[in-house]
Amino acid sequence: MFRIGVVVRQERTKRGLTQAELAEKLSIPLAHVQRIEQGRSKTVSPSLLRKIALQLDIDGNKLLSLPNQDSPLADPLSPLPSSAKSHLIRFLNEISANLK
Repeated sequence: MFRIGVVVRQERTKRGLTQAELAEKLSIPLAHVQRIEQGRSKTVSPSLLRKIALQLDIDGNKLLSLPNQDSPLADPLSPLPSSAKSHLIRFLNEISANLK
């Protein structure tokens, strides 16, 4: 979760938002935003990841630190609709939770 937190902090500050403002936009407690940014949040739900990406106006791949479009690994993801990407995120989160 640490890498997600780094991206959230960078993108939030780039847009001039405080943690409190982002928390309000996401309808979550300020402490949750702080835990995400500090890498102390154990899990972040796919729906919250989607809300964060929308509020920060970033691609979900960037939020998840997936390869950019210049990478050959990203090509198979580019034609997927956002709903398919969210299913993929949910699936990966479930796998991750089962590995703990």
